Amino acid sequence: MSTWLAMDGYGVFVWASYGLTAGVTGALILLSMLRHAKAKAHLADLQAEIEGL
Repeated sequence: MSTWLAMDGYGVFVWASYGLTAGVTGALILLSMLRHAKAKAHLADLQAEIEGL
């Protein structure tokens, strides 16, 4: 098992790449969710403004 994780000495680079990829993907998902919530709130404000006219 440890031999497989070490990947002939390249394990550090491989697992660091996987970790970096997972971190960046997670950050992009989080930022997308935050932007979606902000856009949704802005849309609600615009709709309320239109209904008030």
